Amino acid sequence: MALKTSLHLESADIGNSVTLQCLCHDDVAVMFYWYKQDLGKKPQLLSTFYKHNFNGSFHGEFNDSRFSLETGDLKNILLKISDLRKSDSGIYHCVKSNLHLFEFCEGTL
Repeated sequence: MALKTSLHLESADIGNSVTLQCLCHDDVAVMFYWYKQDLGKKPQLLSTFYKHNFNGSFHGEFNDSRFSLETGDLKNILLKISDLRKSDSGIYHCVKSNLHLFEFCEGTL
């Protein structure tokens, strides 16, 4: 596992939408994961995306129509959150995987 992180600040009003970029520029990564981390808690798996079959899924409380993935060029997996709620505040981490290597990319606060 590789860890390199920096945080990007994103803000939006309650009720609006926000789109978060997964800033992992890599042609070899096949899996992308989004995690949400609340202050003082461990990250929770939000979504997984397998780029070879365009299959994305959401987990637990995030399996909600307010959350969606946009793929574009498959080098930047976007997380869109609609109808924002106060509980959506937190740190969002994007992780890329190439079978044996997991790398945290730039996070969004």
